[in-house]
Amino acid sequence: MITLKLKLFLIILFSLMKPMVMATELCEQANELLYQTYDLYSKDHVISKQKRLLKRALHLCPNMPEIHNALAFVLENAGEYSQAIKHYKQALAQKSDLYEAWYDLGELYYEQNQFILSLEAYLQICRIDLDAKARIKQLLTKRRYAIIEPDQIISQKNLLLLYDPINNSKLNNSILNCGINLMLQPIFSFYNFKFTHSTLKLANKIQLDEIAATLRQLYNGIIIIHSHTDTFINKDNRDAMNLKLSQERATAIADALVERGISIERIQAIGHGYHKPIAYGISSITRQKNTRIEIEIKYFKN
Repeated sequence: MITLKLKLFLIILFSLMKPMVMATELCEQANELLYQTYDLYSKDHVISKQKRLLKRALHLCPNMPEIHNALAFVLENAGEYSQAIKHYKQALAQKSDLYEAWYDLGELYYEQNQFILSLEAYLQICRIDLDAKARIKQLLTKRRYAIIEPDQIISQKNLLLLYDPINNSKLNNSILNCGINLMLQPIFSFYNFKFTHSTLKLANKIQLDEIAATLRQLYNGIIIIHSHTDTFINKDNRDAMNLKLSQERATAIADALVERGISIERIQAIGHGYHKPIAYGISSITRQKNTRIEIEIKYFKN
């Protein structure tokens, strides 16, 4: 005969188990919706259906990383990149070894030219994913990760990963653990600064704001601005002219950073003229490659 105590215990036990059973059932329903999205092709009208199915699935089971990952992939295909990144990160917060999410996040950052963030994602899985390791080597070769093309803006997040000594050290240790004998250097090559002779154009404002915001957080580092001009030599005194022009451009960048709150005592502005080329020849493409601003951060050990 069931005693009163036992009856009360069973009632309490059932009340505790009921939400767990319901949650399991809801997640099973969510899993069914997830598989339905896999059966659909990635066409415009289908993508909207996939999003609806996956959002319903998340409502039923919000802590299932595979659903976040699938939704992120669909959102990426729909061009909703910030939302895609958000759901990739949520998937990884729930399951840090979900290698598909790391790879897809790395690819998304790569397509957006956010190469340092891309590198950071690939490094999480480079020992188990050959494609990720190949991407890392591609980014490290000829410092591809640090080249900012004329039509690009590099964000503070990317800048901090390379310039901050702790972040830089972590990335280099991860690269070494991947079996790759290459190192990240805290220097970016900017091809996106626009000058009228030696005067900065207003179009540089966004990039300068991002750089200054980064440097304000790294108050111990010495900032070295290197300015390089092209290698096209066909006039008298070209060497002196290039040295003067490159120094004026380096100084213009330094002045712009000082205006944004960076101490002049931290900055060294150096014009190199055309004495440190990275490409050789007289074609316009070669000249464009050599005309650049490089911003380096140096830290001195106590």
